[in-house]
Amino acid sequence: MGNGGIVAHNSCWRKWYSGAKEDWLKKGMHFNIPTKTGKVVEITIHPDHNAGCVLKKWPKSARLAEFEEAKKYLETTLENDIYFQKKLVREVGKAIEYASQHNSGWAKEFKFLQIALKNSFGL
Repeated sequence: MGNGGIVAHNSCWRKWYSGAKEDWLKKGMHFNIPTKTGKVVEITIHPDHNAGCVLKKWPKSARLAEFEEAKKYLETTLENDIYFQKKLVREVGKAIEYASQHNSGWAKEFKFLQIALKNSFGL
C-alpha cells in the first residue's frame, strides 16, 4: 500500500490499467489518504503557477481537520520517499499518454504536473 498506507488512486500502489483509470480524466491525479479516525480523504494534486504543486481536498465534504491531517501525511511522504516520487512522475507520464489518446484536456494539465513534480522533487 505504499508508505504508511497512502494509495495513489489509479496509480502508484494500484495497478495502473484498472477499470478506474478514467477517473483521472474527471478528477486529475488524486490520492486516498486514511486519517486516524479511519475516514479516507481524497486529495488532488495540481501544478501551481510557480512550477510547484498544490494539494486540494476532494470531495468538498471532507472536514477541514481531516483534510489537514491527510494533507500533512501526504506532504511528508512526498518530501521523504524517493521511490514514491519517481513512481508518481512515471505514472503521470502514463496519464499524459492516456489523456492524449482520449483527446482529453487533462493531457496538458498532466504535462505541467509532471514538470512541477520533477521540479519539486529535484528529479
